[in-house]
Amino acid sequence: MKHTKILLIIIICLLSLNVLAQENSINNTWKIKLGFGLHKAYNPNCKPISYQLELDYGVLDYFEIGLYGGFALVKSYPVDPIRNVIVYGTNLNFHIIPLIFPNKKMPIDVYFSGKVGGDYFKDNELEYNLDNKGYKKFFTIDNIGNTFEYGMGIGMSFYVFPQVGVFGEFNMGKFFSNEHKNLRAGLVFKW
Repeated sequence: MKHTKILLIIIICLLSLNVLAQENSINNTWKIKLGFGLHKAYNPNCKPISYQLELDYGVLDYFEIGLYGGFALVKSYPVDPIRNVIVYGTNLNFHIIPLIFPNKKMPIDVYFSGKVGGDYFKDNELEYNLDNKGYKKFFTIDNIGNTFEYGMGIGMSFYVFPQVGVFGEFNMGKFFSNEHKNLRAGLVFKW
C-alpha cells in the first residue's frame, strides 16, 4: 500500500511537469523579470537591497539579450546615511536546457548570465568640524557619481503556469558599492 501511494505521487508529479511544460526554444520570445536583490557587501554594517525590472528577448534558440534597470536603498555606517542608487545595463543569457533536451518541453529553464552596466548614486555623508570652543559641528556632504558594474552568474526559472514563473539568479562581479556577490529572485513573465 505504501509503495502504491509513492508511485501514484511520482506519476502525478511527472504528469504535472508535462502539463506545465514550456517549449525549449527561446527564439522570438519576450520575458519580463520583476525581482529584488540581496547583496553581500564589503562593509558588515551595510544592508543593501535592490529592486529591478528586466526585459529580455530571445534572439536565437539559446541566446537572450536584454536591458535592466532598477534602484537600491543602501543603509550603512553607524549613523545610517542612506545611499540611493539607480542601476541600469544590458545582459546576455545563454540557456542550456535546449541543448540538453532539444525536443522536450520543460517547466525549468537554466541559464548562464552576463551583465554589464552602471549605477548612478547620490548619498549624504555626515561629517563634522570642531568649532572654536572644541565642540563638534555636524554637517552633511552630498556625494553624486557614476560607477561601472559587471557580473557573471547562473540562473534558473520554474514556470508554475505556461507564461508565469519564478526565477533566481546568483552573480559574481562588481556591483554598486563594490559588492561582489548578488542574489536575485522574483517573478518572470514570458510571451
